[in-house]
Amino acid sequence: AQPLRWAAHNGEINTLRGNKNWMRAREGVMHSDIFKDELEMMYPIVEDGGSDSAAFDNVLELLTINGVLSLPEAVMLMVPEAWQGNDHMDPKKAAFYEWAACQ
Repeated sequence: AQPLRWAAHNGEINTLRGNKNWMRAREGVMHSDIFKDELEMMYPIVEDGGSDSAAFDNVLELLTINGVLSLPEAVMLMVPEAWQGNDHMDPKKAAFYEWAACQ
């Protein structure tokens, strides 16, 4: 059994503080075609007092329920492969990672 709703992860995320700060900084510029003005009711996206895995789960849930990305795409965005300089990667997949790197 996994304690989190979306992420089957219970390991350690070493960049937790930086990731939480990055997410909080983005809350002011987020928009949603699905949630519209009610998006602010979801803030803070990363719940205070949660574990590193819980923070990952919070963001993964937002990316998925907001209709922007599928679950596999959201995981790919949050945990990207080593794609730069990988001549063996499918060009469409590399293009996704290039797009995701700009988000």
